[in-house]
This record gives sequence, structure tokens and C-alpha cells, in this order.
Amino acid sequence: MVPPSSQTMMIACVSPSDRDFMETLNTLKYANRARNIKNRVTANQEQSGQQVQALRAELARLRLELQEYKTGHRVPGSDALSDMCEELSMLRSENSSLRLRVAALQEAIRAINARVTRMAGQEAARVLQRAGDSNEEIQALIQNYIHEIEELRTRLVESEAMNESLRRSLSRANARCVNGGPTTPTPSLEAQVNDVVRRAKEEVQILRKKMSPEVNNYKKREKHHFENSEETDGNEGEEEDEQEESECEEEEEEEEEEESEESGESDAVTDSEPEDKGTLGGDLADLTCEIEIKQRLIEELEQSQRRLQTLKLQYEEKLQQLQNRIRDTQLERDRVLRELSTEHNTMFVVYLVNIKIVDPTGTMECYTEEKANKIRADYEKRLREMNRDLQKLQLAQREHARLLKNQSRYERELRKLQGELNDMKKAKAVLVKQMREEQQRRKLVESKRNREIAQLKKEQRRQELQIRALESQKRQQEIVLRRKTQEVSALRRLSRPGQDRSSSRMSSFQDSGAELSTSTTSSEPDVLSRSVSSIVRQWNRKTVVETGPATNGSRPVR
Repeated sequence: MVPPSSQTMMIACVSPSDRDFMETLNTLKYANRARNIKNRVTANQEQSGQQVQALRAELARLRLELQEYKTGHRVPGSDALSDMCEELSMLRSENSSLRLRVAALQEAIRAINARVTRMAGQEAARVLQRAGDSNEEIQALIQNYIHEIEELRTRLVESEAMNESLRRSLSRANARCVNGGPTTPTPSLEAQVNDVVRRAKEEVQILRKKMSPEVNNYKKREKHHFENSEETDGNEGEEEDEQEESECEEEEEEEEEEESEESGESDAVTDSEPEDKGTLGGDLADLTCEIEIKQRLIEELEQSQRRLQTLKLQYEEKLQQLQNRIRDTQLERDRVLRELSTEHNTMFVVYLVNIKIVDPTGTMECYTEEKANKIRADYEKRLREMNRDLQKLQLAQREHARLLKNQSRYERELRKLQGELNDMKKAKAVLVKQMREEQQRRKLVESKRNREIAQLKKEQRRQELQIRALESQKRQQEIVLRRKTQEVSALRRLSRPGQDRSSSRMSSFQDSGAELSTSTTSSEPDVLSRSVSSIVRQWNRKTVVETGPATNGSRPVR
């Protein structure tokens, strides 16, 4: 654009040649026209251009607004532009950082869970070793139980965190609905509440489906474990009965029978304990889930009631303001009409008094009628606008009345849910009390069983010591018997030649004894027999005396 104070100069290049005459002439004419140019200050704009530019700007703004509506950066019903883009970028960056942190924390939690499981398994193994039972299957079973318990705890924490995030998102949605003003549609709020309740119920059902096979497997393993323990206890009882029968001690048999009966009762109690424990735990988990759902529903209903109360106050306040404005406008209209009528009467009296001043054609009356019509049209326009506002508020009032009807229904549901919640809390308290009593009874049974086990182990150690003492005594007796047997066999081998000689002597002695017996009378058989036995004893002693030196390597003396 050329500034207004500029001067236009033209440098023309001409040639004196005849053949360039036409070009020289045209150049001079063009230079003359350029020299005659005068600059005038004018706005280099057109009305149509401004309108096109405004329309283009409006189109760009509308496209941007439509894009924001599509992407969710602008809330419907509000005219103010928010800084949702910046917030979204910040939230995305924060989300990425939180994801990295969550991954690191999950790795740390996994390592900590593995460490806790390993330490708990080692502790259980040490307890079993101290108790004298170091079965590898039981240790593996305990390790699996501890691992499952840690996984269930982790899932419980994750479900609680998800529940908390859902609550926060619901509170943000409710805040957006409240900030949306009276034009915010209420069915969307109810749909959001129903959606949250439906999602919560679906999550509870999913958790129950996930937990049911694990609980069933847990019960099956517990039952199998307790059946095995019962069988081992029965086998131990049979072995103890056999030992008692071999020992033939009546008192110990009676004590053992009483102890076996008590252990059988305790086994029956322990068999029924896992089932009762699983039933009570399942009932408690169901009650806890239902209580959480009821509490969530009650919170949603209370929030909707508070929101409806706020909307009611806003509607009533705006309706009162509009009615006041309508009344003020009507009063002002009446006042202006009265003033106009008074002014018209006054001017008419002046016209009658000063008839020469006023034009007899009635221009004054036309003037006052035009002014009155103008004022009347103005006020009618204002009244129409106010009536439109009143119709809008009446429509909102009808909507509010419908919401109040729904509020009464919500209040009934709220009272019903609160009653159910109180009943569930009472049932939960009863279940917790039963679980505590069951736990106390289980502790008593466990302590009694531990005392019985300790007593049985003490008795077993005493019997083992007695068996060891009897075995050592038996070994000593066997050694002594073996030594005596060897000595007797040696004596028999050494006493064979002496026995041969003694047998010959005994035969001769018997012959002489027979002769003596024939010479004796039949009236003295006892005396003869005693004398014969005494002679035999003397001969035997003599034989033993003779065989004694022979064992030492010397010949007998005759």
C-alpha cells in the first residue's frame, strides 16, 4: 500500500531512432499518465469483504466448537469454553507416569508376595519340624494355601481400588450434572446412576464367579487333607492298640481307649470345622458385597436428593424473581397509562382554553396517541418476553414436579435400602460373632488336641525307652547264654573219656549191688535204695574230681 505523502516518479528510457518512434511515444504517454497520478487516502476495505471475513471467522469458530463437542472438551448447555485440552494433555502425561509407576509397584508387590509366601512356608515347615511332622505333601499344601491367600488379598485390594475409582468418576459426573444448570437433562443422570449400579453388580458377579472355583478347590483340598490326617490318626491308634494288647496292661488299655475316643470326637469336630468355616466365610463375603452395593445405592440416592433440592431452590428463586418483574412491569405500565391519560386531559383543557394556540386539526391528539401506542408496544414487547420466560420457568417447574414425584419414590427406595442395610449389618454382626465363637471353640479343640498329641508323644517316647531297655537286656542274656552254651559244649567234649571209664565202673558196681540186693532181705528195700543212691552220688563226685585235673592236662590219680 502506497502511503498518502508519497510522490510518484517515472523514469522513461527513450531512443532517438526513427524506427523506435512508436515505442518512444508510448513510453512518454505512460510516463505522463504516471506523473498525473495523485494519491488520495481511502480505506482499502469493502463492506462485502468485511462480511465475508466475519462469516469465515464465524464458520471457523463453529467448526472448532463442533469439534470440541465431538471430542468432549465442551459440555452441552454451557457457552463458556473450558481448558479441557490442557487438562487432557496433563492427564495423559500423568496417566503415562502413573502406568510406569503401577508397573514398578506391581513388580515390587509380586516380589514381596513371593517373599512373604516363601517365609510363611518356611515358618510353617519349622513349626511342623518342631511338632515332629515333616511331611513334604503337607508343606507343599501349606505353601499353595499361602500363595492363594496372597493372590486373593491382591485381588481384593485391586477391586477396592477399582471401586474407589468408580466412585470418584461418579462424583465427577454428578458435579458436571449439577454445574450444568437447570437445562441439564435429568434422564442422563438417572442413566448414569443405573449404569454405575449395573457395573457394580456385574463386578460383584464376576468376582463371585472367580472366587467360587477357588473356594471349592480350597474346600476339596481341606477335606482331602483332613481325611488323610484322620486315616493316619486311625493307623496310629491301631498300632497303639496292638502294643497295648501285647503288653497286657489293663489300665493303660482303658486310658488309651478313652484317649482314642476323645481323638475321634476331635477328628469329627475338625472335619466339620472346614465346612462350617467355608460356609460362614461365604455368607460373610456375600453379606459384605451386598452391604457395599446397598451403601453405594444409598449414597447415589442421597446425592440425587441433594441435587434435586438444590434445583428446586433455584427454580423457586427464579420463578419468584420473574413474577416480581412481571408485577413491576404491569404496575409501571398502569402508571404510565395513567400519566398519559392525565397529560392528555390537561392538554385538552389547555386546548379548550387557548384554542388559537393549538391547531384545530387535532395534531395534539395524534401526538399523544402515537406516544401512548409506542409506550404500549414497548411494554407489550417486554411483557411478551417475560411471558416467554415465564413459560420456560413453568415448564421447568413441571419438570421439577415430576422430579419431586421421583424423589418421593427415591425416598421410599432409600428407606427400604436403609432398612435392608441395617438388617444386613445385624446379620453380619451375628455372623462375625458366630465366627469368633467358632474360632474360640476351634482354638480350644486345637489346644486340647495339641495336649493329647503331646501326651501321646510322651507315652510313645516312654515306650520306646522301655523297648530299648528290654532289647539291651535281651542282648545281654543272649550273650551270657551263648557263653554258657560254649562252656558246656567244651566241658562235654573234655568229659567224654572220663564218662567211658565211669560207665565201666558203674557196670561192675551194679553187678556187686545186685549180689548185695539178693543177699538182703525183702523187708529193707528203702534202706537199700538210699544206700545205692548215696553210693552213686559218691561215685559221681569222684568222677567229677577225676575229670577236673584232666581238663588241666594231667592224668587222674588212682
